[in-house]
Amino acid sequence: MEIFTIILVTIPVILAIYGVIRKQRNFVLWGYFIYGVIVLLAESNSYRLNHDFSHIYIAALYGVQAIIAFPNKISYTGSKTMKSLAIKNWLSLMLINVIGIYVVNNNELPELFAYYHIILAIIPLIGMYFMATNKIPIEENN
Repeated sequence: MEIFTIILVTIPVILAIYGVIRKQRNFVLWGYFIYGVIVLLAESNSYRLNHDFSHIYIAALYGVQAIIAFPNKISYTGSKTMKSLAIKNWLSLMLINVIGIYVVNNNELPELFAYYHIILAIIPLIGMYFMATNKIPIEENN
C-alpha cells in the first residue's frame, strides 16, 4: 500500500515540476490541485479512523490549496491586478507546503513526502521570479 501511495503522490509533483520547466501554468496548477485533493482525502480518512481533530485542520488547509490551484482558462495578462493576485496565490501555496513540511516531519509519514513539500514550497518562488523578470508569456484573455 505504501508504494502505491508514494507513486500516487509523485505524479502531481512531477506534473508541477514539468509545468515549471515548460513555463506552463496549467500543468503547475493541476499538480498543486491534485496534490491538494490527495492530501484532503488522506487526512479525511485519517480523521475517520482515529478522530484526531488535527486531521481536519490539515484536510481543510489542503482543500484551500486545491481551491487556489484549481486550473482555469484565465490567461496571464501581465496587468498589475493579475500580478498581485498571482503573487498572493503563490505565497499561499508556498505557506501551505511549508506547513506540510512540518506536518510530515512530526508524523509517521515517509520522509520523501517532506521533500515533495519542499519542492512544492520552492516552485512558487520560481513563479514569482518569472513574473518579476517578465519571463512568463503574456497572453490575451479570450
